[in-house]
Amino acid sequence: MQMQTAFARSLRALDGDRLGGPVWAIVLGLAVLGVAVAWAFAVRVPLYEVSQEARLEAGQAAYAVQSPETGKVVQSHLAAGRTVEQGSVLVELDARADELSLGEQRVRLDAIGPEMAALQRQLETEERNRSQEQAATQAAIEENTRRRDEVEVTARHAEAEEHRLRALEVEGLIASRDYQSGLAEALRWRAAVGTTEAASERLRLEQKTRDGERNARLEKIRTDISQLEAARAMLQASIPSLEYAVERHKIRAPVGGRIAEAKVLRTLSVIAEGEQLASIIPSDHLTIVAQFSAAAALGRLRPGQPARMRLEGYPWAEFGTIEGRVTRVAGEVRHDSVRVDVDLNSGTPSAIPLSHGMPGAVEIEVERLSPAALLLRVAGQVIASPREPWRR
Repeated sequence: MQMQTAFARSLRALDGDRLGGPVWAIVLGLAVLGVAVAWAFAVRVPLYEVSQEARLEAGQAAYAVQSPETGKVVQSHLAAGRTVEQGSVLVELDARADELSLGEQRVRLDAIGPEMAALQRQLETEERNRSQEQAATQAAIEENTRRRDEVEVTARHAEAEEHRLRALEVEGLIASRDYQSGLAEALRWRAAVGTTEAASERLRLEQKTRDGERNARLEKIRTDISQLEAARAMLQASIPSLEYAVERHKIRAPVGGRIAEAKVLRTLSVIAEGEQLASIIPSDHLTIVAQFSAAAALGRLRPGQPARMRLEGYPWAEFGTIEGRVTRVAGEVRHDSVRVDVDLNSGTPSAIPLSHGMPGAVEIEVERLSPAALLLRVAGQVIASPREPWRR
């Protein structure tokens, strides 16, 4: 009896276990399914288009370095791979002839200044002396004029005395000798008046002569100053031309960047005008130029989309990727591909020494979809695609 009771209880426990296990399994499966469905509809998965080919390019094309002159090499600083700044001297050509001419012209220009200053001082001295001479001559003429007035008064008195003596002689009151003495005195004073007038006229003539000679000297000085000014103007105009000629013998870097290729130049070797000596890749910001298939690019790629580049030879797991953003999508298809320009994000650190021409692959995020939408899209593409011939 006891054994039957224990057996019945065991059967009931086994029945309870068989019912509880499936229930919990169903509940757990429904929970997992619910989470999967929620994830399939709620999560957004990025979709990428991968380029057929891509490479880094400088913002500008490489600049060719050419010789502006035919000349002999004095010194060369060309070396492939060397980084140069804009305006730095790459090659120096022999410019001794122009440098000598430039030095001569500068010496002549420096000498003109003191020479012009000396002539200017001489001009001022001559003009000052002329004024002083004219003032002295005028004073002498005025003095002679006053003396003439005094002599004129005495001469008139002597003439009046001569007339009185003549009257007395006619009346016989004085001897003829006394009259002749008075006449001589009157004539002497009249002659003195003429002498003072002649002296004043002589002073005027002498001053006029001196003024003429001084004017000639002044004119010559002014002419010399004008010639020096003209010579200085010509030198000032010719010196920049000679400086430019000397500068043309220094071949400078047109832009800052890295020398991609350079010609080997030896000292005293001759290069021709227009001969290409090197090419410089500008050091401005790099951009990514990628080629995408027309089907992947048209209608899917547009400016502003995020992009990243994986460089060949640099495993992305170790060196990472280069982040950027699409700036331009070409509107025309060439050879079944579309060009896409990607600008690198500024300030993004990179363990890779980036340079022009490095190849790689570009991934551009075109959209974000839920896994469910992605699955439905793939299913639709499979259904819409033509069936295989063997299935017909």
